[in-house]
Amino acid sequence: MVLIHHDAVLLLCGEGELRSQIEDLICAEKLTGRAILLGYVHDVWGLMKRADLFISLSHYEGLPNAILEAIACDCPLILSDISSHRALLNEGEAVFVDPGQTSVLRRPSPSALKIRRKRGKGRKAKADISTFSTENVTDQYQRIYIQILSAKDLKGH
Repeated sequence: MVLIHHDAVLLLCGEGELRSQIEDLICAEKLTGRAILLGYVHDVWGLMKRADLFISLSHYEGLPNAILEAIACDCPLILSDISSHRALLNEGEAVFVDPGQTSVLRRPSPSALKIRRKRGKGRKAKADISTFSTENVTDQYQRIYIQILSAKDLKGH
């Protein structure tokens, strides 16, 4: 595991139904103090900006907000090879792995370790992540609501 072979600390943010299983795994692998469950974190920006690596091995994502935040923080990425991640990033912008193969966490490939060096080299997402700002998203919702209400008024409802 990366934590055993490298001087690394794993921070897990968030809550979920698998927490007790993760706690058991941390104890079984003797990683107490090196793998830390932070629980819900109100503002993860500071953590992401200092992180050497962000890993997301989701099997499915809609719009992956955590990935957008990691991109905005210029955090190197190891991501599951799923369409929503590929829609945001090019091959050279992240290391893509099979979401069913967690071996990357045990013995990272050379490409996974090299991704750490990409920070600060002007990585850009395929999509302009500024389109997902609070103001832009609010404006988009407002336009949709106005269209719906206008269509409803035309039908006399």
